[in-house]
Amino acid sequence: MTALYILSLDSFTRMSSSDKSDLLAVNVTYHLKNETVVLPCEQLSDYPIIWYGPPNLSTYAIGKDINQNLSKSDRLFIVHTTGFSQHNLKIRYFSIDDRGLYKCVRRGPYNKVQEIFFELEMTKAPRNLTIENEDSNNIVYGYLNKPFNLTCNVIEGIPKGKLVWIANNKTVTEAAASSLVYFLRPQQNDHLKLLSCATVSYKTVPPDVWISPNHNMYILNEGDDLSIYCNYISNHDITELKWGKSLTMNSQFEHIQSSANLSIQNIKSENAGQYVCTVSNMAGNDSETVSIEVHLPPDVWISPNHSMYILNEGDDLSIYCNYISNHDITELKWGKSLPMNSQLEHIQSSANLTIQNIKSENAGHYVCTVSNMAGNDSETVSIEVHLLPNVWISPDHNDVILDEGDDLTLYCNYSSNHNITNLKWNRLLPMESQLWTSQSSPALFIRNIQIAHAGQYVCTVSNMAGNGFDNVTIKVNSQLKAPQNIMAVAFSDRIIVKWTSDLDIGLQETFVVEYRKHVESSWSQVSVEDRYTAVINGLVADTVYLVRVYSRTASRKSDRTDNIIVKTGNV
Repeated sequence: MTALYILSLDSFTRMSSSDKSDLLAVNVTYHLKNETVVLPCEQLSDYPIIWYGPPNLSTYAIGKDINQNLSKSDRLFIVHTTGFSQHNLKIRYFSIDDRGLYKCVRRGPYNKVQEIFFELEMTKAPRNLTIENEDSNNIVYGYLNKPFNLTCNVIEGIPKGKLVWIANNKTVTEAAASSLVYFLRPQQNDHLKLLSCATVSYKTVPPDVWISPNHNMYILNEGDDLSIYCNYISNHDITELKWGKSLTMNSQFEHIQSSANLSIQNIKSENAGQYVCTVSNMAGNDSETVSIEVHLPPDVWISPNHSMYILNEGDDLSIYCNYISNHDITELKWGKSLPMNSQLEHIQSSANLTIQNIKSENAGHYVCTVSNMAGNDSETVSIEVHLLPNVWISPDHNDVILDEGDDLTLYCNYSSNHNITNLKWNRLLPMESQLWTSQSSPALFIRNIQIAHAGQYVCTVSNMAGNGFDNVTIKVNSQLKAPQNIMAVAFSDRIIVKWTSDLDIGLQETFVVEYRKHVESSWSQVSVEDRYTAVINGLVADTVYLVRVYSRTASRKSDRTDNIIVKTGNV
């Protein structure tokens, strides 16, 4: 029969991570001698973490303090960064004495005790990997088309691994055993074919990585501080730890730092995004991703865009509170500053602020404040109201009554919240005319006043808001003249008296008719406003009476007429 030569390389060990989850589920890790081992534990409350370890779960550390009674105390450390909750146990120069069970004890919410267990083992490599029936040249012999068994044996290490047969760089059979048989029926093309038997050790697995506090998404307000920690378990020394941030334009990551604790103080919008912590060792790497969302306070502005609104009294004002917010707002309000303190008087909760027919009390500082869950922003505007001048004439009388020949002085007083632009006196009645005056001397002087000066006078004061005015009526008393052409018509019980009066002087004028019997000395009188006629009633028939007439105003009276003699008629 034709012999088939099958060449087998000497045995070798291949690194694999296929069963990583089975190992790490029970927190059993395998380490080489003199490696540095880090066991993670996160503090959940103010109670200190307590570490226990071999032999017999002895106390290793309370908080950050290592038990100095341990012979290995100089190789033990508590790794803690201020601001972070990790209190990891670090063991340097791992040795056979460090094998065994470790425990982290911590107190969580409601004072509940939580325990985390780790088991550490010393790695021992497999040995004496051989292939049965191979010669000194690593060749085994078989026959064409005849069943043939290739057997590979090994003395297993710690942890136990598995054997694999490899052909053409592919695994053709494998088993978790110390002996593995590969059955084949050799063909011509198998002649001098290379097959390999290898051990696969579970010792070399990639790290297991997680981020604490344990959140997929961190939602923060602008200005907050963030501290997160990249935890990992690795069977042996890590080769790299790095934090990266995803770039928005592509799928790459921007390297940030190589320390486990990531701190961002006074967080800004540009800090938002996805962050990845990647830990690598000789077997590979693992990573964990978290997202940071930054809630920003609103951005507020008022339109039209003026810091000061200057209006005249009576104007209308409409302004709008605009804002941008990256999430829902919780409040919008307009307030007006109170003059006595720094507080704001709430006005309304709608964005549009409208003030119609504006008054002086509407002047002041107005603030629009918009809030969301991240905070608030506000914008302030000032409203200045220009008032019409307040004008009053003194002496304070609606009517000023003088006698012909008197002197008149009137003062135009005013108050204005800004500079006046004009001051003038006008005479409105009986015809309009402007009188001389000046802003520096707002008085009106009329010397030796005459009837022609009588009428209505107005003082007008102007500023940028408009005009204010006050008016006064001047009345002039002329010398009253006695009635003329007095006549009388007598009846038995009355006398009708007629006369001619002077022109109407524009003042309230009363005519007084006095009468008496000629044998008496005291006078009686009848007052009328009729300017031409009066009736004396209740007289005695067939009696002689003396009659005279004069006129009077509020301030003076005329001379009396001469007496006329009138006799009443018989009954």
